[in-house]
Amino acid sequence: MTHGTYTQQQLQLKSIARLKEIYSQIGATVEVTDKRCKDAWINAINAHQSSQLHKVDEQAIAQAQLEHHIEAQAQAVAPEEFTVVEISFYDHEIYCASKLIATISYDDNHLTQRWVVMVNGKEVFRRGWWQKCFNDICWHYKRGTLFALLPDTVQSPASEELTPADDTTEITTAQQPLGEWDFSIPKWNSPAAICPTCNGSGCGNCNYHGIRAVDLCQPQDDFRLHYLGRTDIQTAYNVYKGDEHLGIVFRVRNSDCFWENDSAAHYWLSQKGVNCISVKDAIKGLKPTEVHLEP
Repeated sequence: MTHGTYTQQQLQLKSIARLKEIYSQIGATVEVTDKRCKDAWINAINAHQSSQLHKVDEQAIAQAQLEHHIEAQAQAVAPEEFTVVEISFYDHEIYCASKLIATISYDDNHLTQRWVVMVNGKEVFRRGWWQKCFNDICWHYKRGTLFALLPDTVQSPASEELTPADDTTEITTAQQPLGEWDFSIPKWNSPAAICPTCNGSGCGNCNYHGIRAVDLCQPQDDFRLHYLGRTDIQTAYNVYKGDEHLGIVFRVRNSDCFWENDSAAHYWLSQKGVNCISVKDAIKGLKPTEVHLEP
């Protein structure tokens, strides 16, 4: 939630009681050296306002970085022309430009969903008819989530970064066009922290978001997430450790999970494009040599 900025002259005209209200309303956390002294409350409010102006500048820089990242990825994948090579009536290969991205085959042992989509030789989903398979392949590839459906691309805290042979270097939600991003700041904008109950993987206490407002839980290792922007399938957050900006993580809707109240309804991506079960793992992927998280 945003608040107006108070000048030194305006604050001098306020009573101590009113200064205490302002201090609480703007969410200040600066220590008041002497709570009986009016000047101490004014100094604390001014210090908080100065830090917020600094964060606004960092927000603008981070947004510019995200916009550049989105535009670069859009150039890398556009234009996307999908072609189908028919191996047989029951087997087809799907290409984007000259790159094989998936195959569709028929499984007559399944009662309802007999058309199978394979990526890198592994099944990622099934559908009841061929055209639905093709449409979903195109939909996921355009949004950078096709390779994220692979069962072994979810990274555990101890796992290593995926190699280029896995094709996961192309996993990045920023492949969505820049025009689809909404960078307006919502009224509920409040810093969030990793949910201590589920360590960021999603549970009932955090409404399966993996994060909770900082005033509802104790931040782990002083990590805080600040809302940056969103599309219809993902949300971007700036990550801070104390006052240091570490990078950006993305919370992405999993289209294969129909329920919102499920830990599998969303997954997290670090700015490097590695998808993770929890926000805690995504933060670890920002700066592996510098970010330290307790198990």
